[in-house]
Amino acid sequence: MLLPAKFTFGAVWSARSSLPFSALAGTDADSIRQYVTGTSRNQGNRDLSLDAVNAYRATLGLAPVTAASFNSSKFNSFDVRLTRPIFVKDQRRLELGLQVFNLFNHENFGVPSGQMTAGGNTNIASSAIFGQIAGALAMRQAELSARFAF
Repeated sequence: MLLPAKFTFGAVWSARSSLPFSALAGTDADSIRQYVTGTSRNQGNRDLSLDAVNAYRATLGLAPVTAASFNSSKFNSFDVRLTRPIFVKDQRRLELGLQVFNLFNHENFGVPSGQMTAGGNTNIASSAIFGQIAGALAMRQAELSARFAF
């Protein structure tokens, strides 16, 4: 038996502020990565002392960095799902579905290095791209599906 058009709709909005990162020195002590002197864990995107970072960079002959040179890893995505049963007989059912992830195509940069996945802020203070994000997450994606339940 064919059913009249009956759609099921669902949506999820995910958002978060920028993730913190640490300013690390380019050298290791006893095989353990050290923080830039005057900084501590996870101060980037929070309350990182740029004076301490720039003092360290000056000892290496590198240009100073400014807060404006850092990328933000904030996240904003609106995902939707639409399904419709197209055939039902006894206890059998065929449904078609469409899902769209990041519907509004918001550009979501990667997360800080050392956090969940690679491709985030470069957190080695001696790097020419310190505080820059090296990658981005997927833009808008869509998925079609068919489900047969019995």
